[in-house]
Amino acid sequence: MKNSTRNFFTLGILLSFCHLILTVVSLVVSFALGAPRFDQPDLPVSAVEEVGTFIFSIFSQPMMFIVDTFHLSPNGTILEWSLFFLNSSLWGFCLTLLFSLLRSLLFSHA
Repeated sequence: MKNSTRNFFTLGILLSFCHLILTVVSLVVSFALGAPRFDQPDLPVSAVEEVGTFIFSIFSQPMMFIVDTFHLSPNGTILEWSLFFLNSSLWGFCLTLLFSLLRSLLFSHA
């Protein structure tokens, strides 16, 4: 039992870290490819930028919903980074729980 709890937390932390990295990378890609339009708004939106924006919009939920609902403006503060970490932790541990439940369902009949 103790080993499975440790494995659960290890996988949760690993998936949380992967989620955080993917979120930050998609944000940077989206912003970096969209930055030239600040000076030239007529430039077209690239497919890679659209994909980065789409991925960020998915990975940033439910954090952005909470920020928008409560009208928070955490730009550049410790609150913003703590929301990113909490959001990634939520995703990571929910995915770990889902994997754990699926594994127990699949292997309980064996």
